[in-house]
Amino acid sequence: MSRSLRVLHVINSLDPRSGGPTYALFGLIRQQLTTGTPTFIAATDMQAGVGGLSKEEYLARLKQNDLLQAVPYLLLPSFGRGRPWNHLGFAPSARSRLREFIKAHSISLVHVHGVFGWITSVVCRLCWELNIPYVIEPYGAYDLPCLNSHFWPLKYLYHALFTKAEFDSAIAIKVASSREAGYLAQIGTWHPKIFVLPYGVDVPHVLKCQNENSSPNVCYVSRITKKKRPEWVVMACQKVRSTNPELNLTVTIAGSDDGHRRELEGVIAKFSAQAWVRVVDFVQGERKRELFETSSVFVLPSRDESLGAVVLEAMAHGVPVVVTPGVAAHEYVDAAGCGFTVEDSVDAVADGIRRVLQSDRKELGRRGREYVARHLAWPQIARQIEDMYAAAIEKHARKLAGA
Repeated sequence: MSRSLRVLHVINSLDPRSGGPTYALFGLIRQQLTTGTPTFIAATDMQAGVGGLSKEEYLARLKQNDLLQAVPYLLLPSFGRGRPWNHLGFAPSARSRLREFIKAHSISLVHVHGVFGWITSVVCRLCWELNIPYVIEPYGAYDLPCLNSHFWPLKYLYHALFTKAEFDSAIAIKVASSREAGYLAQIGTWHPKIFVLPYGVDVPHVLKCQNENSSPNVCYVSRITKKKRPEWVVMACQKVRSTNPELNLTVTIAGSDDGHRRELEGVIAKFSAQAWVRVVDFVQGERKRELFETSSVFVLPSRDESLGAVVLEAMAHGVPVVVTPGVAAHEYVDAAGCGFTVEDSVDAVADGIRRVLQSDRKELGRRGREYVARHLAWPQIARQIEDMYAAAIEKHARKLAGA
């Protein structure tokens, strides 16, 4: 990649609890730093929808982020309490300060992470005015189940007023799966500039071996939200425990509450499962690694996921996987042979867990880990993203030459 490439990543929130967008952003930037690509970040000071921290505490945590200590970044004050306004993140100074930041750092390409945000819309407009190519990544926001869910009239209005034009002017649109590409194709005529590239994964060099004689633990690691159905994990494991009590199965559910924890706790209480189900808050870094290393099965029973990056993380840590068809990452589970894609029901999830526990878990884990290392590790994915950047810049240059 040419040394003249200077990439600005723009995202509404840098809060790691937001899931896919910040996971993908931080992983990509770390890899770009290792290859020497000049990289910059612009974001608002808005927290993810889960909230829960004072602004002072949240900003203090951001300052401790090692990545933000290594990359020049612009953090814009924003306003908006409660949904959907915190997702918009109204930042009145965005236009003037982004323009200054882009010019000061001689930005040659902008990667826009997310849609339906004030800062993302402002930067798309600025790129159009300044003749800077930009790539836009919607992170599943245009998957029809998501688009037609909460506040759908506002989403369609915002699309008509802003986002359609943002997609039209983008030099490329990056999506995480062929499923996400299919949804976009139903909405607009953007197919020629869609690039399908999953998020990359950090593959641990060394894994701690789980004690084969210990009681099996099933883990769920994701936001506690309605569409992800964490209560299905509890319900499925209750079925396994009733038919196979000798397993002494336990469950760990880790994630930030996104408006669904009360329902989850109601299911746990219904089955009197407090003794064998543990619910903890958002985990990352060493705590997430330790959770994977002490788990026998990872389960994600979501109705709809544009990818499901945590599935790939579980595979990288050698954990067998059970997913439902709504999780787009199931194609990698199937290709690797590291677990099971089951039908969309609690009974099927329970059966998938049983099948994993009756299989050679070490072999299933090895398959998943090797598949991720060969095909989905960050160095490979980052190279493909930079190839996408190069194609986008070349296309933009031809467009300007023909103008």
